[in-house]
Parts: sequence; structure tokens; C-alpha cells
Amino acid sequence: MAISWVAHAGFDEGVSAANSGDFRKAFEEWLPLAEQGDANAQFNLGLMYKNGQGVPQDYKKAVVWFRQAAGQGNASAQFGLGTMYYIGQGVPQDYKEAVVWYRQAAEQGNAKAQNILGAMYEYGGVCHRCVWLHMRSTTCQRPTILPAPTWRRTIASGWLN
Repeated sequence: MAISWVAHAGFDEGVSAANSGDFRKAFEEWLPLAEQGDANAQFNLGLMYKNGQGVPQDYKKAVVWFRQAAGQGNASAQFGLGTMYYIGQGVPQDYKEAVVWYRQAAEQGNAKAQNILGAMYEYGGVCHRCVWLHMRSTTCQRPTILPAPTWRRTIASGWLN
């Protein structure tokens, strides 16, 4: 499965290593940058932990790195964090929280987040009123509705990558 690594100056060694399949080397290159607050490095480490590439698969650590990058406005990390909440990997399953993060990514033009929000709305992935209110930056106190199992399987099978 090909992963689109976020690259910029200072990342070249990690990108080259990841693209050649040396995820351990990529991790060693990106970890110091991520610890210094680089949102792109944090997102890449989140992907590595989510997929178990170069590190043991650990959804909780993936959520930690996605959350740090998402908090800095990284749309891919916001989408990733939304997916972790939607599926319930590394965090308790929470559709309302998934909508919050998908919405942030969608507002930045992330097409996958826009698509999933649309699908959740159309197929009952969450309370329709909640999606509408989240899009208007307000909150809803109504409980969510369980999503159609097919959407959960579709997202779990690779929408994050």
C-alpha cells in the first residue's frame, strides 16, 4: 500500500527512507522533528503508528501524534484523527468527535473529509441535525445514530491512506 508522505526541507532523508520501505530509518529522521513541534513530522509518525510501519502498531500513539498535528491545523491529521474517532481506534468510538475533526479538515479543502461528512449525513452516520449544526459551528445535544456497517468497513479498509 503506497503512502503519500508529507515532505519539506529537512524531511528528505525520512521521505527517501519511507519511499524505499525503510520505515525504521524514516522514524529516526522524523521523531526529533515531531518532538520539536513539526506538524508534518507528527502526522507522518501518526501514520506509522496507525499502520505499524517501522514501529509496532499502536493506535493510542497514532492518536497522540495525529492530535498534536491536528491541533496545529494539519488537515490530513485532522482527517486521520476523525477517522480514529469514527472507527474507535486508540480512542473510544465517538461519532460526534469524528464530525468535529472531519469538519475542520473539510473546511481546509480535504476532499476525503468532505466526502465522509456527506456520506455520514446522507446515510445516517450521525444525527442529521448534528452534522448541520456542526457545519454551522454550533452544538447539538441529541444522541448520535449508529452508522451503517458498510460505511465503517469502507473507512476501516483504507480511507485514511
